[in-house]
Amino acid sequence: MTTEAGRRSGRLRLVAQDGVSCGGVDRAAQRYRTFLAGKLRRDDGGFVLCVVRDMSKSGARLVVDPSAKLSTDVELHVLSRNEIFNGTVVWREDDIVGIRFTAWTKI
Repeated sequence: MTTEAGRRSGRLRLVAQDGVSCGGVDRAAQRYRTFLAGKLRRDDGGFVLCVVRDMSKSGARLVVDPSAKLSTDVELHVLSRNEIFNGTVVWREDDIVGIRFTAWTKI
């Protein structure tokens, strides 16, 4: 299965390999809409600016430059909250990226 961003409807849905929708996404944690400035640190130490659009205890949905190169493992720095989340990129569609958190630090 892969994930597909529903940019016009604002929903995320699971899609099987053959493109058939698998219904809604079951989440372990409730998602909250946000509009926060952030930056992603890649494996090579470089940063990519982003906007955090949704967050939960387990992950986030981000908006990034569609041409930005991202590594699989990233650090999300949420600038206004002085927080750093270690995470893994689990899906990407154009300028929308979904990450799953693996650790959290308050700075």
